[in-house]
Amino acid sequence: KEFENLRDGGDDTFRLESEDGSKWIKITKKIMDGTVRCVVEDVTDEVLQTKALQVERDRDGLTGVGNRLAFEKKMECLRDNFGSGNRPGFVMCDLNNLKCVNDEFGHDKGDEYICAAAGCIRKAFPTGHVFRIGGDEFAVILTDVWPDEAREGLKVLAVGMEEYSRGCSFDASVAAGIAFYDPGMDAGLDNTLSRADADMYSNKRKMKR
Repeated sequence: KEFENLRDGGDDTFRLESEDGSKWIKITKKIMDGTVRCVVEDVTDEVLQTKALQVERDRDGLTGVGNRLAFEKKMECLRDNFGSGNRPGFVMCDLNNLKCVNDEFGHDKGDEYICAAAGCIRKAFPTGHVFRIGGDEFAVILTDVWPDEAREGLKVLAVGMEEYSRGCSFDASVAAGIAFYDPGMDAGLDNTLSRADADMYSNKRKMKR
């Protein structure tokens, strides 16, 4: 039974730990003349290559955070494992004036702006799962953070963007909204996500005044 728990990468692939690190073996059963024989293969290189490709597939090429595909996968996992004791939160972020920056200063400067914002978001929510879900949009999934901690994170984000903006020829800022699952308000996690999105747009309108 303990060996069964080592399955990783397929029904016939198992992960083993040793002093030299992780190894993966593939065990194939073959029946010949009524005799069951097992063929054991070292498939470590193949497994590591597959895992590396999966990481690259789920990573935003510009910022290094998760991409929209990774975000959807994480949301699906949250929905599948969601229970009454879970109170995940979401932070939705949107860069202000990115199109203007691209038009006036070029896309290289726009990309720098996006990367700076991604860095500030990661610093503000170090235990959160950060994703770039659009050209100028980011989402953070919080699973082990209290609401008060998350609100402090919003302050850290604002300070970080202010520091970056001082060295720019344009106003660099991020509009952000936050919401935590509330059983009295939300039928499911998608409702919580929508509330965070609405909060972000509300703050975006205030920042434009």
